[in-house]
Amino acid sequence: MNQQSVRQDQQPAPKRPTEYTKELGETICGRLVEDENLRSICAEPGMPDVATVSSWISNNGEFRDMYALAREFQAHCIADEVIELADEVSTEWVEKVRANGRVVRGPDRKSLPSYRLRTEVRHWVAEQLLARARQLSARTLFEPPDRPGVRNAPRSLL
Repeated sequence: MNQQSVRQDQQPAPKRPTEYTKELGETICGRLVEDENLRSICAEPGMPDVATVSSWISNNGEFRDMYALAREFQAHCIADEVIELADEVSTEWVEKVRANGRVVRGPDRKSLPSYRLRTEVRHWVAEQLLARARQLSARTLFEPPDRPGVRNAPRSLL
């Protein structure tokens, strides 16, 4: 088999969308809310790459608002998960056999470091998502200047 026949057998890679559509934006944001990460969403066929989504966030106010809201909601879901993890720790009990042979029930202290790490990481991620979402929401009040010499003017004044 020569290289030309191999190329003919292979189908060309599907093109990634570069133009923003509301449907595509809603799909991405909906999947973020379902706790998927942006890289895995963008890795799928028919989805834009991460750089394209970043460009949409920068240049499209409608998508930026929707994306910020999705990330904020995602942060709230992670915070709920932290609460569930913390509650889970307090309900795990194990049976222990004392030196005298007596069996007692008590909390499973061996799993505490693992739970602590899981809750701390999720807490940190939720804080970061909220901070970024708030930054994006604040950006909607100020657009890049359309005219030279105009800096950070509110959109209504341009």
